Amino acid sequence: MKALTKGLGVNPALPVIQHMNAGMTVVEACRAVGMPRSSFYYILENNPEVVAEVQDKAKNMSMAHERGLADFA
Repeated sequence: MKALTKGLGVNPALPVIQHMNAGMTVVEACRAVGMPRSSFYYILENNPEVVAEVQDKAKNMSMAHERGLADFA
């Protein structure tokens, strides 16, 4: 599966993580995107860059939001 996810250039776990960030549980998020929960955990376990990628995006969005709010202060 690692070769598949790298070959596609798209990480299938990202939509699950996005749903979880919006408040869904792992089970709800996996069901929403049609991914078995075991596949989600496999991707996270075998592709640590997934977590790093999501954390970087969240950090960048947070920093951009803070800069935007600073403009109004």
